[in-house]
Amino acid sequence: MEVDHYLQKVYDEATSKNTRTNKEIVTKVKGILGDFPIPDEEKIEWLKAPVDCGDYIIEKVQFFSTEGLRVPMYILTPKSADEEPPCVLALHGHGNGSVDVIGGETDSAHIHNHFAIQLVRKGVKVFAPDMIGFADRRLKEDLVGGNQNSCYALASRLLMTGKTLVGLRVFEARRALDVITTHFRGEGIGVMGFSGGGWIAALTALVDERISATVLAGFASTFKGSFFHTEHCLDNYLPGILEIAELPCLLSAIAPRPLFIEHGINDDCFPVDHAGDALETIRKVYRKLHAEGRVAAHFYDGGHEVNGQLSSQWLKKRLSER
Repeated sequence: MEVDHYLQKVYDEATSKNTRTNKEIVTKVKGILGDFPIPDEEKIEWLKAPVDCGDYIIEKVQFFSTEGLRVPMYILTPKSADEEPPCVLALHGHGNGSVDVIGGETDSAHIHNHFAIQLVRKGVKVFAPDMIGFADRRLKEDLVGGNQNSCYALASRLLMTGKTLVGLRVFEARRALDVITTHFRGEGIGVMGFSGGGWIAALTALVDERISATVLAGFASTFKGSFFHTEHCLDNYLPGILEIAELPCLLSAIAPRPLFIEHGINDDCFPVDHAGDALETIRKVYRKLHAEGRVAAHFYDGGHEVNGQLSSQWLKKRLSER
């Protein structure tokens, strides 16, 4: 039992140092995420000709993130849009990469519920990059061996160099924002992320004010009730984050920008009780900023999966209000 008591003591000591103001939280989070060199190569390359999917068009591009890393990204454009539609960055969780959100039939597609298609059918232009460690962005040893991801190897090796996989993924998400703002839309961009993609979406929204509205699916919780509750992939862990804030306070620091929490009541990765606690904390912060109406939530009968029925319409409405 002394080991349990020790870990509780370490947790209590870390959280007792928590930063209290949103501005301080953002500054400190930027510090522990680290930075990566921005390449000279700013252009994007079209990899595939546009494909007509009936009510939307899909195409594939790639851009450089840092030091020779290429990021493939699908772009889904609604045909129904009368003018330039709002843009949303769609970040997948663990599985097979962006194919899980754009409509591919994979073993992890069902929990993502093809949420990029849900969004584009609401009249939103969607950008779905492959996060590093998934799909064709795995290490060669994992591609050859058929391993679904390279998260553990990437995370552990980056930690040995003083960097984190979380930091790199947030950096690449922000590089995707550079592409969107340079080539498609200068402001009023949304982000939606599921599970581990929700973690990256939350941090990206926290440190980058180009994000005007955020949807977190299957992620809102406390660190104690999620990462400490069940075994999670090493790619989620960020050294020192508890000394800045517990997860609900980190999410609250997105305020006063609009935030939507959707969560399955049977989620076994991020238990619903802790999601409810997080939402209560978030609402309190937004209330203090006279922005309570900018927080919305949908707790639905489901597990660790995307629903999207209410969140996609909410996101379209919020971005269209700008």
